[in-house]
Amino acid sequence: MEQDKRKSEVLGLRDSYLEMSLTPMKRLDPKIVNELQQLILFASSTSPWWRKRLSHANFKARTVQEVVSSLPVTSRVDLQDFFEEMKIYIPNTDPNDYILQKTTGSTGQPVQIVKYNPFYSRESDAITLLEWKWHQRDVRKKMGLFRLGSHDVDVIRAGPPLEYLGEVAPMFQRSSVDCTTEELLEAIFLHQPSYLLTNPLSLKLIAQAQLSNPRRIAKIDQILTLADRVDESLRELAYQAFGARIIDRYSSVEFGMIALQCPKHNHLHVIVPNVHLEVVDENNLPVPKGEPGRVLITGLHNFAMPIIRYEQGDIVTMGEPCDTGISWPVIDSIQGRVRSVIDSATGERKLLTLFTADFLSMREIQDFRLVKFDDGAIFLAQTRDALSHDQEERIRSSLKQDVFREDLNIRILTQRQNLRAPRWKVREIYIVSRSTHPHWAISDVEDLLETADFE
Repeated sequence: MEQDKRKSEVLGLRDSYLEMSLTPMKRLDPKIVNELQQLILFASSTSPWWRKRLSHANFKARTVQEVVSSLPVTSRVDLQDFFEEMKIYIPNTDPNDYILQKTTGSTGQPVQIVKYNPFYSRESDAITLLEWKWHQRDVRKKMGLFRLGSHDVDVIRAGPPLEYLGEVAPMFQRSSVDCTTEELLEAIFLHQPSYLLTNPLSLKLIAQAQLSNPRRIAKIDQILTLADRVDESLRELAYQAFGARIIDRYSSVEFGMIALQCPKHNHLHVIVPNVHLEVVDENNLPVPKGEPGRVLITGLHNFAMPIIRYEQGDIVTMGEPCDTGISWPVIDSIQGRVRSVIDSATGERKLLTLFTADFLSMREIQDFRLVKFDDGAIFLAQTRDALSHDQEERIRSSLKQDVFREDLNIRILTQRQNLRAPRWKVREIYIVSRSTHPHWAISDVEDLLETADFE
């Protein structure tokens, strides 16, 4: 009975999103203004910290932009320093219904987010079904999953929400970190999926390998990407290798799904019912369409931990309205993080990621950068206080076991002030090889910190 109720709620919410996607933004704005003001009112009346933080909120505003422009910008450091103060216990709710999610720290400054799962999971499931509807996928067709931090399984059940659409074909899963490129390709050959979900870097490696040594792989209908940047060259590469169209999306741990790719074009649409997205200049003022700017995102429904005008760390360029009839704002391009690969001892190119790194949960680390050299690695951290010997050993152990998966010379450097060279944040892990940068070595620490000239 409870499962039937949830299915009905999720499908109803998906249908509401479909209707909203075709509703002119002028008609949607009053609804979003009301939801945002309700969030601000709840936070202000429930938490002394939020009452002070939102004291200048404009409750007479008629547009979303008027509301948010009266509010302060939230940084990652704010989430780190005021995590306890930002949490709100919603009256008459079960403490077991709250979940804690952590960012990977792939662009530095890992943070934690509290969410009220009954609301969050319902919205997340509805957005998933919205995307499947937009792109006309068939749940009876097989799908493969190449995921970070997962294990290898040949037959897994899809579960909700896809099961709400009918009988779902069994899926298969591989670890995009533990498996080599050849092993990932072998899984595609073995299972012949119609859909494949993976990160763009793994896709690039397997597409290049397929083109250089083709396997008998049937045409893949769609390749779903997440987490990294997708450009036109990768789209062309995927089509050449697998005959597939890439379907991208923009998401984060803090907000879940932020934007979905258009059913017709390669641009993305901001999920207006879920978030309000601003693109601003250095003075936090809106930039014109077609010009890049910093992303500020406001979650509309996380009453357990409001995140308002949050600096996501990405650079985005907004586009002109779409000709499909979808009214939600268009994102033309996103400059986000870029993952890295290294050549293993056997000559295989393997994905590096911080996804499962234990040190990310250390509250002592406010920000960090990681640089891999041929002869070791440098971990540069901004910390609140000096790290103890045990804390440094925890970082070293995590990097060796969770990230590089080999015994390396790891040098840890700490400082209290903000890290220099903000362009470092573009890449998750910087790789400095003597083959491309013969003048760099792990001993060149001072020059490294001064210039950060790796690319």
